[in-house]
Amino acid sequence: MDLLNFLEASLMLWTVDMKIIGKISLEGVAQRGVVVLPNVQTFSLVMDDGGPAYELAAHISCPSASHTSLIRETDVDYVFTNQDIRDAFPTAASWNTIVHQYTRSPVEVVVLDIKLLRNFIA
Repeated sequence: MDLLNFLEASLMLWTVDMKIIGKISLEGVAQRGVVVLPNVQTFSLVMDDGGPAYELAAHISCPSASHTSLIRETDVDYVFTNQDIRDAFPTAASWNTIVHQYTRSPVEVVVLDIKLLRNFIA
């Protein structure tokens, strides 16, 4: 995946702030391994359109990060009609991987913020 190649070539980064709009393919990423960004202090990833934010984050390691933000934006209509709401959260395996790759100590704070971006008329 070109994005991981770019990050791997940018090892001096201190801040990574990405917003990916649209679908991406993680085909072949599992064989590639994990990209370690040793100097990153702040890592932010926003995936729009139901993209695999947690799966992508699990292939990046920022062991020095003091702030990590993973946001998955999904259209509320899509969630209600096509998807189990539990898909909005990482699997236990993904969460375990992410915690170990972005922290050196136990997680101190996890914030779950669900916002309804559209007003419903009853």
